[in-house]
Amino acid sequence: MKRSPAYRLDAVDLLDVVQESLRRAEPRLCAQGFEVDINLTDAPSVRGDRAALVQVIDNLIDNAIKYSGESRVLVVHGGVMDDMAYITIRDCGIGIAKEDVTQIFEKFFRGRNAGTTGSGLGLAIARRILGEHGGLILVDTAIGKGTAVTIKIPLGVPS
Repeated sequence: MKRSPAYRLDAVDLLDVVQESLRRAEPRLCAQGFEVDINLTDAPSVRGDRAALVQVIDNLIDNAIKYSGESRVLVVHGGVMDDMAYITIRDCGIGIAKEDVTQIFEKFFRGRNAGTTGSGLGLAIARRILGEHGGLILVDTAIGKGTAVTIKIPLGVPS
């Protein structure tokens, strides 16, 4: 993990991080009639900056809400695989054009079918934070079927 003076590194409960982000998003989720499916098995603690990880999940949930289109389903799953904690946030919305996928982590990039307001910074910030935690972010998407964004964070403290 890269050391950053801006981060306060502690044991962070990922289930607690997800629950906080969902609480923050609850008014929008309820107002827009979302069904939320949460399944976090073996949600471990990781070493990281809690506020930064909440910001990552906030950004991903915000994107899922914005780009859900008419489908009002938010799926949040997570667990442990290959010495990494993971959380996947999936919507069943508009998806991302194949031509845009390679650019979605660039600052200020807005996809062709984004349609709503936004700065184009959320995914760039999420990728930076995860990289500084020794983690990564992956996207699986299809136009008209939705997008699944998976974050992975190493278990324990890298040497």
